[in-house]
Order: sequence, then C-alpha cells, then structure tokens
Amino acid sequence: LSNYDWNYKSYIERWSQLVYYHWRNHPPQDYLSGSKTEGGEVFVQATVERSGIVSSYQVNSRGEISDIMREAAKEATILVPLPPLPEAFPDEELKVEFRFDHPPMHHLAESNTNQVKEVSLLQDNNSVEGNDSLSKMAKKLIKRHRTTSKMAKKLIKKLRLELSRSSFHEELRQEFSSHFRPHQRFDPSLELKIELSIDRFGKVVEQKLTQPGKSVKFQLAVLNGLSQARFGDLPKSLRSEAPYSVRLRVIP
Repeated sequence: LSNYDWNYKSYIERWSQLVYYHWRNHPPQDYLSGSKTEGGEVFVQATVERSGIVSSYQVNSRGEISDIMREAAKEATILVPLPPLPEAFPDEELKVEFRFDHPPMHHLAESNTNQVKEVSLLQDNNSVEGNDSLSKMAKKLIKRHRTTSKMAKKLIKKLRLELSRSSFHEELRQEFSSHFRPHQRFDPSLELKIELSIDRFGKVVEQKLTQPGKSVKFQLAVLNGLSQARFGDLPKSLRSEAPYSVRLRVIP
C-alpha cells in the first residue's frame, strides 16, 4: 500500500473500524466462554474490487483456533459494507489482510487444572486415614479454585459488558450518521460535543451541548440529524434506574 499514490489511510481505517465493531458485536462464543484458553491468531486476506465488493478471501490461523473463531473473523472482514475504492486508486482491486488476536486466558486453564487436582487429592485423602497434610492441601486448593473461579466469572462478565457497550455505541453512531446529511460543506476543523441521556427504550430524555462549537449552522445541522435518529432498546447489561449517558463527538 505504501507504494500507491493515493490517500488510502482513511479508507483502510474506516474498514478497520467496521471490522472491529462487527467482531466485537459477534465474538466467537467458544473463546469468550473460556473453552479455548490458549488463544491464537486468525489472518483474513480479502480482495476488494473497485465497486467495494469483496470478491475473494483467504483465512489462515495459528494457535488454539477453532472453526467458530475462524468463521467469526472471516464474517467480520467480508460482511461489512464498504464504499467503492477511491477514483485515484491505480489498480482494479485491493488486497488487505486483517489480524485477529485472541490472547491466552491462562487463569481459566489454571482454574480447570486446580479442579482436577482438587478431586484427586480428596480421593487420596479418603483412602489414607489420618493424613492431615493432604487434607490441608486439599482445602487450600479448594479455596484457591473458588477464588480463581470468581475472578474468571468477573472477567467474563466485564468482557460481556464491554462488548454490549461497544456494540450499542456503534449502533448509536451509525444511526446518527445516517441522518446527519447537511446540505452544505462545513469547515473540517469544526467540532461539537453533545451529551445524551437515553432511557431503556432508546429514547433520548435529555441532551446537553457540552461543546457547542463555533458555527451555529453546524450546530443546527447536528441537532436536526439527532432529532431524526431512532435508537434501539438499551441492552439489558447497560440498564439501570437512571438513564444511560453517552457523549457524542461530531466533526464534519
């Protein structure tokens, strides 16, 4: 790509964002549940035609990677909608490879190993009368296993919460962007920040301009687009008695 005489950076960054959000919204469930603790990498090479259509792809992987993990990476790469290649692009197609990293989750593997040791030591302890040292060791392992299991559950809960939040934020961004279509060009240096309070049904119950910006016309265009947007229900993991707050940063 570095040899091409065109500004490809914005195109690749946008594609990367779409892939990232799709992957976070549709993660491989076997990895998320902790059944593939060693993790690994998936590489998806996609070929894009000038029209923005992915015409072919190739998937490779290394590490403890399942078919579900490969499929999730492939779908995230080829299913996202892409705009046509820029007119200045000199070739008929573009090849890009994405790397999907699945970090190891050794704390879950250690938890499973401790559980096996725990059962083994308890069996040995029952067969050896009066073996206090084994009994104490077994109790320590049980306590350690329970602590590790709680940590693993908290981590999985945190990951799921982060996935829900990231997915909902992307839905908000896409819905607002689809209605933000001003009839005039604005200075790219303009910036506006607005804080929204959203109830469980996706309705904006309060909005506050935290950074109005320098252009009144730009501000009106943003508010008009926001008034037309219709957001979906708030994910259960993000619901509470108070409305959900989120800040939008809008640039032309």
